[in-house]
Amino acid sequence: MYGLTAKDYYAMYTAQAGRCAACGDATDSLFIDHCHASGRVRGLLCTLCNTGIGMFKEDPDRLRGAIAYLSGGAKSAKRAVAGARSPKHAPTQLGGSSHRRPNARQLRLL
Repeated sequence: MYGLTAKDYYAMYTAQAGRCAACGDATDSLFIDHCHASGRVRGLLCTLCNTGIGMFKEDPDRLRGAIAYLSGGAKSAKRAVAGARSPKHAPTQLGGSSHRRPNARQLRLL
């Protein structure tokens, strides 16, 4: 898979000491992480990190924004991504594009 043999996988697993390349958690099950644009294998990741990177669309700007948000809130996140490329569909209201209104669940979270 991704041009790796089982021997290549186990060599990577051993080099990473059975730990996720992103978070460092030890696990018996690590997934092959690769760049979707180039196909280049980056390393082995645990389920959470592999899924998380995919959910963030492999976009470092999105990840930096999320880190800033978790570290200091929305204002920090805005500063962290200042100058980053403009979003394709910038929401103007909570939870979606400009034609949507917040639903009851979103309003309860406020």
